[in-house]
Amino acid sequence: MNHTKCTNPPDCTQQFKALDFDYFKDLRMTPNSQSFVASTTWRIARAVAALLFVVGFSSAATAGEVEDRIKAAVTANTRGKVTADQVTASPVAGVYEVLSGSDIFYVDSTGRYGFVDGRLVDLQQSRDLTAARLDQLTRVDFQKLPLDLAIKEVRGNGRRVLAVFEDPGCPVCRSLHKFMSQLPDVTIYHFVYPVTDPRSVPKSRVVWCSGNRAAAWQAAMRGGEVQGSGNCDVSGIQRIVNLGEELKLQGTPVVLLANGKRLVGATPPDQFLADLDESTSQVAMRR
Repeated sequence: MNHTKCTNPPDCTQQFKALDFDYFKDLRMTPNSQSFVASTTWRIARAVAALLFVVGFSSAATAGEVEDRIKAAVTANTRGKVTADQVTASPVAGVYEVLSGSDIFYVDSTGRYGFVDGRLVDLQQSRDLTAARLDQLTRVDFQKLPLDLAIKEVRGNGRRVLAVFEDPGCPVCRSLHKFMSQLPDVTIYHFVYPVTDPRSVPKSRVVWCSGNRAAAWQAAMRGGEVQGSGNCDVSGIQRIVNLGEELKLQGTPVVLLANGKRLVGATPPDQFLADLDESTSQVAMRR
């Protein structure tokens, strides 16, 4: 099995790393999307370039007029946060190179849509379109998860529901586990997912065979030792690992919200809570 190894924070925080100005730093990547983008960015660029060729500026406009319009459009669409110092036609029809300070990115002929660090971005709406699309493609049907294999934890009224695939050998998993342990009114389904550290496998087996699996898992995720033999039927752990492969989980931790959205890695707390509350509201509206 090929699984992405978890690294220490803040390296596990998957943020939208682009040009060195605040406008682009405010856009965040969808966690778990990097490997997918690597295989699809060229197809997106090719399709968009073909579209831009059709809808680009009239050939009657001079190169200087087009470049001046794009400069003005980039400034307007980013509300002055990004200034285009120089605009040059790229080898791709309808796509232009923008130089801003010492940084370079690419835009269409309207100056609204840009290619930044392999992402398609709507500059006007400050929206990462690639992330939005990947969010759609990676959603899961929460109701089809084998929740009977998970270690269930309920606090308060338990109205906010989520599942998490976590590994006791992953530092970010332990940090997220500690954060989630402080959340009120949640139901958490913990899936034992020992794929990032070989030492996690025997520890997970001991937890699985424990008389109090929930308490043993809490201890393991706090970094403590768990006593026991681990000699029991642990096929459930393999079923969870197989499930992770089916869902194409990339690394740990991975949180699956009740609305199907997935959060990967060290999601900032404010964003985590916002996504959790949005999921809770959406699920409640369906009922």
